[in-house]
Amino acid sequence: MPPSAGLATESLPAATCPAKKDAYAAAASPESETKLAAGDERAPLVRTTRISTTTIKLYRLTIFVRIAIFVLFFKWRITYAARAISSTDAGGIGMSKAATFWTASIAGELWFAFMWVLDQLPKTMPVRRAVDVTALNDDTLLPAMDVFVTTADPDKEPPLATANTVLSILAAGYPAGKVTCYVSDDAGAEVTRGAVVEAARFAALWVPFCRKHGVEPRNPEAYFNGGEGGGGGGKARVVARGSYKGRAWPELVRDRRRVRREYEEMRLRIDALQAADARRRRCGAADDHAGVVQVLIDSAGSAPQLGVADGSKLIDLASVDVRLPALVYVCREKRRGRAHHRKAGAMNALLRASAVLSNAPFILNLDCDHYVNNSQALRAGICFMIERRGGGAEDAGDVAFVQFPQRFDGVDPGDRYANHNRVFFDCTELGLDGLQGPIYVGTGCLFRRVALYGVDPPRWRSPGGGVAADPAKFGESAPFLASVRAEQSHSRDDGDAIAEASALVSCAYEDGTAWGRDVGWVYGTVTEDVATGFCMHRRGWRSAYYAAAPDAFRGTAPINLADRLHQVLRWAAGSLEIFFSRNNALLAGGRRRLHPLQRAAYLNTTVYPFTSLFLMAYCLFPAIPLIAGGGG
Repeated sequence: MPPSAGLATESLPAATCPAKKDAYAAAASPESETKLAAGDERAPLVRTTRISTTTIKLYRLTIFVRIAIFVLFFKWRITYAARAISSTDAGGIGMSKAATFWTASIAGELWFAFMWVLDQLPKTMPVRRAVDVTALNDDTLLPAMDVFVTTADPDKEPPLATANTVLSILAAGYPAGKVTCYVSDDAGAEVTRGAVVEAARFAALWVPFCRKHGVEPRNPEAYFNGGEGGGGGGKARVVARGSYKGRAWPELVRDRRRVRREYEEMRLRIDALQAADARRRRCGAADDHAGVVQVLIDSAGSAPQLGVADGSKLIDLASVDVRLPALVYVCREKRRGRAHHRKAGAMNALLRASAVLSNAPFILNLDCDHYVNNSQALRAGICFMIERRGGGAEDAGDVAFVQFPQRFDGVDPGDRYANHNRVFFDCTELGLDGLQGPIYVGTGCLFRRVALYGVDPPRWRSPGGGVAADPAKFGESAPFLASVRAEQSHSRDDGDAIAEASALVSCAYEDGTAWGRDVGWVYGTVTEDVATGFCMHRRGWRSAYYAAAPDAFRGTAPINLADRLHQVLRWAAGSLEIFFSRNNALLAGGRRRLHPLQRAAYLNTTVYPFTSLFLMAYCLFPAIPLIAGGGG
């Protein structure tokens, strides 16, 4: 079994991997971490906690003992099967048929053993991370960040949930002038745009309220109604005075009552929009609509802007910074008969549009039903991307993305459908974090923009190498190509940005380019997240895993068996698509850049659907001779 969370640990600060080109980029070793701690530099932003040596050795010993038992078992199994086949005709059905059944049985057992080994080996080097968020209290040290929120179906993804996710992002504990939130509406639904507009209006009240009283979580639905995201149905949250850390308790109660009333009115307006938009969506407009880029909230300045002391206002904001992060609504063009590549296509459209509007060096990816539960989550993610140097901050270099675990609201206490997926998020991802990094799981992930452009990490580039803005690779947009070159210095590209962004989300822009193959999110599979992360690791990038407390992000999960089975089927289909593609972990390149156990983990992710075939054969084949013999 994987090591438990309560085992003894020893804390060691993280270090940067040495710059060499003869091996993959693995996690920092304890020796290098100790050396860094003893140096003259300031303490690192990220500290690595490794499981005790004794525990890890016992765990590895258990694996090897079981492998030895497997070998002895299969030696006996094959020997016994050979004797049984040669000495009997297996109940009258013929020696050849008996051999077939024995072979199928042993093949199934071999496959089960192989899958167990493939699943266990990547878990042999688990680590845990801790970050020093307080070290980034100086906002000037923080880089700009773009946040991508994607939604594709207002029937399955309620617009109210999208609005709440947007509000939680705008209210996050990150400088307002350095955050731009992009909402991708892949269905082109008026109700989704209307919900985002309503969220932009309500944000002028909600964001200052959160800053004034330091409330958590900063999703209005979760805060007011007990944590059911945007779906409603939760119990009302009771605010206890003992848990409030501020000095104006009566003022919080009064402000909370007024803000909640405004939120309920916003909910009613969104419900009305949803009812009015039903007819338009039935006409199939989701598959055929023009591209739209609309700036709903302009970017804030760098200087704080205090509210006005006005008794007519709902709440007193005289001492509160009322600036809001920028908010942009994006609907890419979709036409019938043209491939749109599902979520991956929408993410690539956002990647291009954001490059000419804000061009932040880091990108946070969230699904529309995953809200910011911990207001410090964005700062925590940035800790993995930068390093402190003599009172300043520098780029950490080779970390392509930081993956946070998926946590869910509304799951029954017994988790009957295994929505929390504890084995994967609390064991497998921790183990991979000690190798080359966790697998990207589609949401709750902070990216380095340059890594999404298909560029090698610094340790694998030639001296002076950077991003080559090749039109054959990125497309013909001059402003976008300029933003690609400017990304290296973390600058922004201005101009007639909105018009250019609208052209960049057209369905014809990617024709004849490397988008979806070598640039951006990978096409050709419904599990574009796994394929995209694999391509980054194959180029030599590392990733990091961080389980914050409280949870960084929370979302909604399937609450019935039909939805859960559909989700599992989709994942299995996507895994098979990757296995039969150029991104097959067994055959893909990057031999020196990809850790062998990291490759094994990706192979396990793509071949596990085949287990269903072996399981069916293993269960059904023994019954066939029994039925045939009984009939004889």
